[in-house]
Amino acid sequence: MQSNPVAKCEFKKLEKPDALVMLNRSWVVFAGDSQTRLGMLSLLKLVEVPERVRIAKKHLKKLHTDYSTYIDSIGMKLDFKWKPYVRRLPKLMLEFKKNEKYPDIIVMGAGLWDMLYENNVSDYDVSLRSLRNSLQDLDSKDGKVPHLFWFAMPTVINSKLTPGEKRDNLTEQRRIWYDNKVNGSKLLNKFGGPLLKLDIQYLSELCGPQCTKDGLHYDEVVYDIAVQIMLNAVLIEPTQKPPF
Repeated sequence: MQSNPVAKCEFKKLEKPDALVMLNRSWVVFAGDSQTRLGMLSLLKLVEVPERVRIAKKHLKKLHTDYSTYIDSIGMKLDFKWKPYVRRLPKLMLEFKKNEKYPDIIVMGAGLWDMLYENNVSDYDVSLRSLRNSLQDLDSKDGKVPHLFWFAMPTVINSKLTPGEKRDNLTEQRRIWYDNKVNGSKLLNKFGGPLLKLDIQYLSELCGPQCTKDGLHYDEVVYDIAVQIMLNAVLIEPTQKPPF
């Protein structure tokens, strides 16, 4: 977007050489559902050779599984943790606390499965607040604090969803209700919380309905931009000690 506010923010697109320097000897974890997984794949595409990216995509295609890889050239560890329900995320944070070893960057996001299979916005709210509590005092022995991000849900194009349970439960109005619970949980930096929101809803809306075949998962450009926003945020974040 070419506008004065965008120009003034000094946003820079990081090409592969810059990203490799920035992420040298880092540990990055994505945890959540298929949206968050697409974000992980966009980061992998930025730092890894195409053949290894193809292998990762083949491994993860239609599979509900974790994924871990090591970028030998820069000593970077990249993990994806399959946690499609928000209630599974606090346990992961507590595992980091128990080991007193934290990733440099943690990107979390879930909600679509909560909408589709549980359809209980009150329980979702409780899980979000539990996650908020689990994020308190995330300080490792060396005093390093991870950079924390929330990977928001995309715009839902209901007419493109598979008829049946998906089309009934995954509506744009319901996404708004669930998104409001995220805001009310005080998870997000904007509302006094620790997580910076990567606004996939806004980015997917900008791209438009033509950017999604199934009404939920968008073209790579949406997730590529989200990764660029994340990396820029790490570069400029004034309240946290850069991990690189």
